[in-house]
Amino acid sequence: MNILEYSKKLLESLKNNEVKFSYLINKKIGPEEVDSMYIVSIKDTLKAVVNRYYFLAWEIKHYLKGVVLEEKVLDYLVLSLAFLRYARNVDFVKIESELLDALRNSNCNIEENLIVTMLKELKGKVTSLPEVFNENFSKKISLNYSYPEWLVSMIRKHFGTRNAYKSISSSRKSAPISICANDLLVKDIDHPSFVKTKTTSNSYSYVGNKKLFEEELYMNQKVFVLDQSEQKVLEGLKIYQGEKILIIGDVNPSFVIDTCIKICDLGKVRVALSNVEDLNNTRKVVSKYRFQSFEAFESPINLVCTHTDGGNDRVIVMPKNSEFGLIRKKPEVLLSFKKEHFDILLQEQYEYIKEASTFIKNDGELDYIVPTLNKKESYLLVRRFLNEHPTFGLIEEQMIFPYEYNGEGIYYARLRKLGN
Repeated sequence: MNILEYSKKLLESLKNNEVKFSYLINKKIGPEEVDSMYIVSIKDTLKAVVNRYYFLAWEIKHYLKGVVLEEKVLDYLVLSLAFLRYARNVDFVKIESELLDALRNSNCNIEENLIVTMLKELKGKVTSLPEVFNENFSKKISLNYSYPEWLVSMIRKHFGTRNAYKSISSSRKSAPISICANDLLVKDIDHPSFVKTKTTSNSYSYVGNKKLFEEELYMNQKVFVLDQSEQKVLEGLKIYQGEKILIIGDVNPSFVIDTCIKICDLGKVRVALSNVEDLNNTRKVVSKYRFQSFEAFESPINLVCTHTDGGNDRVIVMPKNSEFGLIRKKPEVLLSFKKEHFDILLQEQYEYIKEASTFIKNDGELDYIVPTLNKKESYLLVRRFLNEHPTFGLIEEQMIFPYEYNGEGIYYARLRKLGN
């Protein structure tokens, strides 16, 4: 079997945003897709490529100085180097043969002996960064943490060098599982597997040796997983008991669970999801808690009006976004999102918040949430909305950086719809 071609197809699916990395690693690469003897090697390789793509690409370009490489050819070279350097039980001759075949089919004019020599030399030696990069912050951080350089420069421009460095470095570190206690069932947790944090009054980290879903507290719905940054956002929203809430957009089930808990299961939490898969997943997870206040329906933003009116106390809107705040969980974002996507994305986000604002009653609240490290999607978009909608006023806004709570980078703004 040609494992290089198979891996190239998987990498393309990540770059085209056709599949999530977690799904690809945990479910897609299995014996029904590939010979079992290669499964571990392919997983090792793709993990290395997703987390180190930009550095591996730089090493190859640095070695082949002056050689122009098409993206397709570069991907083959990156995958081959990752196979040889990071994968277990991989035969050099097999990877060499498959790579040379792929390059011939791509009409690549690089000398084959040069390619083979490069793989042999780079296989066991990580290239050191030139000292001149010490004077170029964006270049150095880009390669050290394998980020696209334009993204490093953008985050630095928007939030300063300190926040950029700490956020980017934090996003490449693992963090313990963040847990929320279900305040409807338990007030305090006294269990060695759960350590109290200072994030919120019901925030914990899971440090147990068993799988979380095997813990009794989890099975009995007394705790649930929720990123600490999202915990902080929900605390900042100051949700009241008994509110009528509409949530629209890219929302995870745990966010819905905590929202239902915060209204004490007395009001109404309606969730509009854009596709059946997300709808079924949310219903499946939230149904375990048997909330009376929860309801979900499938609808794109422009058809939400057929399911609800403008009588909501609060509308929480979470539009499609760049996901730059989610790199710790979704490293594939660095490969799939391109700088040229911004213009279309920003207009879609603006139309999203504008439509969502029509479902709020006078004196109601519009909450805008995006997991990003980009001012254009956050502060500047909210300013544009406020300038063009004078019936709304800003209550508060905050940017939460990934390093603050070992979680996501996330922005939220609370807007009030002014009464007559």
